[in-house]
Amino acid sequence: MKKFLKNLRIITFLCLINGGLIYLAIYIRSPTYEILAPFDSVFEGTAPGQQVVNFFRQVFDFDWELGLDYDYDPLEEMEPQSYERFGSSYTPFKSKRIQQIMNITPILSPDNSEALLLGLIKNSTSKLYIEQMYIYHEPETSGIIQAIIDAQARGVEVKVIVGEGNDKSRETATNLTSYGINVRISVEKAANGNYFDVMHNKGVISDDRVLITSINWSPTSIFDNRETGVIVESSLVAAYYKMLFDYDWIASEVYDPLVHFTDSHPIPQISSSLLPLDYKPQFTTPYTFTGGFEVDVMTSPDNCFEIIEKILLNAQQSIYISVYTLSSPYLLEVLRDRVAKGLDVRILLEENTTSAWEKKYNRHALYNLSEIGADGSFAQGKWAGAKNEFRYQHSKYAIIDNKTLIISSGNWARSSCPKPQDDGDVDGNRDWWIIIYGTGDLAVTLTTSTDTKTEEQTHLSLDVENPQDYTIREISLNIQPQSYLEIVQNLRMANGSTSVNLAAYDIQQFIGSVRFTKFGIHNVAIDIQYILNGSPAVQHTQFEFSVLKNEKEIFLYYILPTIGGIIVVGVVIVISKLKM
Repeated sequence: MKKFLKNLRIITFLCLINGGLIYLAIYIRSPTYEILAPFDSVFEGTAPGQQVVNFFRQVFDFDWELGLDYDYDPLEEMEPQSYERFGSSYTPFKSKRIQQIMNITPILSPDNSEALLLGLIKNSTSKLYIEQMYIYHEPETSGIIQAIIDAQARGVEVKVIVGEGNDKSRETATNLTSYGINVRISVEKAANGNYFDVMHNKGVISDDRVLITSINWSPTSIFDNRETGVIVESSLVAAYYKMLFDYDWIASEVYDPLVHFTDSHPIPQISSSLLPLDYKPQFTTPYTFTGGFEVDVMTSPDNCFEIIEKILLNAQQSIYISVYTLSSPYLLEVLRDRVAKGLDVRILLEENTTSAWEKKYNRHALYNLSEIGADGSFAQGKWAGAKNEFRYQHSKYAIIDNKTLIISSGNWARSSCPKPQDDGDVDGNRDWWIIIYGTGDLAVTLTTSTDTKTEEQTHLSLDVENPQDYTIREISLNIQPQSYLEIVQNLRMANGSTSVNLAAYDIQQFIGSVRFTKFGIHNVAIDIQYILNGSPAVQHTQFEFSVLKNEKEIFLYYILPTIGGIIVVGVVIVISKLKM
C-alpha cells in the first residue's frame, strides 16, 4: 500500500509538471482566435436615434403580419372628413428642436405598459404632473392610482389634469382630492382661456422624464389594446412639456364634484376579463436606448401640422403608419402624392372604432389610398389586429424612410393635427407629439480578423461612410470577463490617436492587443463616441462581437492532455495493484 501511495505521489507530481509545461507552451505560442459574427440585433452598430426607429419598425412589422388586408365592400359606409379650418384668436406655442444626451424607453400595451407606468410614477422624487384624458377608477387601474397617492405622501409635488368628457374619471378625481392632491378639470372651450376643443393628451412629467403615448388609463388601453409610446429622460424635453402643462393647468378648472362631469358621457368600455384575446405579448422586456438624440418636440393644436406635412413630403422610400384613425384631408392629400411617386406606403388602421364617424373616415382613407390609387400606384392597407389579437389598435405612430419616428397621443385627424388658419390661428385637441430622428448616424461597417504573424493582436477595421461629416471623440475596447485577460490594451487609431478627424482616412483601423489566458468565448464591445460636424450632440455607435479560441487548439492543448493524463494515472494504478 505504501508503495502504491508513493507511486501515486510521483505520478501526480509528474502530471503537474506536464500540465505546467503544456500551459507554458500555450502561453508562449500565441493561439489564433476565431472571430464570431456580430450579435444578431437591430440595435448594434447604429446610433441611439436609429435604434429607437428600428425598435418601432419591429413592432410595426409584427403587427402588420397580424393585420387583415383591406378589401373594398361596395355596401360599406365611408365618408371623408371635411376641410373646415378653425381659429381661436390664440398665439400658438412653437415647436422646438432639441439635441441632448437622453434615455428613451419605448412603452407598449398590452406588453409592458402597466409595469413601466408604475415605475415612472414610483420613481418620481420632486414633481409628478399628469395630463390624462381620463383615468378609470377600476380594480385594474387601482395600482396606478395608489402610486399617485403614495407619491404625494412622500413629498412629491403632484398635479393632475383630467378631461371632463368621460364620467369614469369622476370617482378618480374625488378619490385623489381626498388625499390632498391637486386635481383640475380640462373643460371643453372653457371661458377661462382654454383654447382647445378636447384635452386628448395622455402625458406624464416625472422629474426629467416625459411620457408621450396613446395609452389612456383604462383597463382596455393598458391590458387589451395595441398602444405605443416613449418615455424620454431629458431635462430639455421635460422643460418644453412642463411649459405646456403649466399653461393647461392655469386654463383648467379646480375640480368641483357639484359642477364637473354633470354632462359627460362614458366611453364604451369592455372589461378585459370578459373576452379573452389571442395575443401573446412579444415585447415585454423594456429597452432603454441611451446616447445623443436629435428630436422635435411639438404639440397640437399649436404646431404639429407643418412639421408632419414637411416630413411626409420629403419621404423618399417608405411611409409606414399605425394609427387608430387617419382622416385629416390635408394629410391624406400628402399621402396620395407620395403614393403617386411610387413610395412604399403601408397603413394600419382600426376597423371597429368606437365612433361610427371614425369608421367611415378610416374606410374612406383606405379606399382612396389602396383601391383608387394615385397615378397607377397604390398604398397597402390593413385592418389591425383583425384576428382578435387586440381589442383596439389605438397606436399613433409613423416610420418615415426607416429613419424617422413620429409618435403622439393624437390621431391623424383634422382635430388632432389641425392645419392652421391663414393667419396662424388654430383650433383642435391638446395632444403631445415628438419626432425622433435616426439620421446623422455614423455609418460604419465593422470587420474583424486575426493576425498570426503579429502575435496576440486582433485587427478591427471600421469602414466609414462620408467620413468628412464626422469627428471621433473617444474609442474604447472592453473585453469581459476581465479575469480572463493578461493584457488589455486600449483600442487606438492606427496612428496612435484616439481623437481624429476622419476626413484624412478612407478606412480607419483600430487595433486592440489582447492575450487570453483561458479558453472560451470572450465578448468584445467597442464604443465610439462621435459628433456630426456642426452639431453639438454626442452620438454613440456600439459594436459587439465574440472571440473563441480555436477549437483545434482547445482539443490539442487542453482536452487531449487531460484525457492522456487520466489514462496514464489509471494504467499506473492498475499496475500498482497487480504488483501488490
